[in-house]
Amino acid sequence: MQPTAETFQFLIRHEGIRRTSYTDSRGRFSIGAGHKLTDLSMIEAIGKGFELQITETFAGALLDVDVSTAIAIARAIWPAFEEYEPARQTALISICFQLGDISDPGPNNFQRLIHFTKARDWAATAEELLWTNGTAKGQHTPYYQQCQARAQETSMMLASGRFQENEEPNNDQSA
Repeated sequence: MQPTAETFQFLIRHEGIRRTSYTDSRGRFSIGAGHKLTDLSMIEAIGKGFELQITETFAGALLDVDVSTAIAIARAIWPAFEEYEPARQTALISICFQLGDISDPGPNNFQRLIHFTKARDWAATAEELLWTNGTAKGQHTPYYQQCQARAQETSMMLASGRFQENEEPNNDQSA
């Protein structure tokens, strides 16, 4: 599957594009459209006050790589991924883009969401993204707590199978 223009628009609207390094909401150094920096020498230099700068073209190349990685994760988790509607694919790509492999043990583990997605129970899938223990609606998930607007829009896309009409300005902080 090739990512759609809507997939890139969705991610850019929620991630923004920053051509200089920054600290994300979890305290990790990032650049571009939410690309996590992993090279230890870069992280050390940024930690000492140096700033990493990239071109918009390079930010786009990093986004392409990160989206490809998210698609590979989604395909591994959901064997029927290619059969889902484009909006649902974009929602799942976005989740994997931001959280990585949600089938791994740890705080970003969404076993019930994975199960409901495989069963194509889209209403339950959408609830699981927002609430720990889904329909019980006891406590919001850490994902929702981190990015409420994105989580709500992603949840609506999962439930409806349609892209949401959202004209809010993006988080673009290009330099």
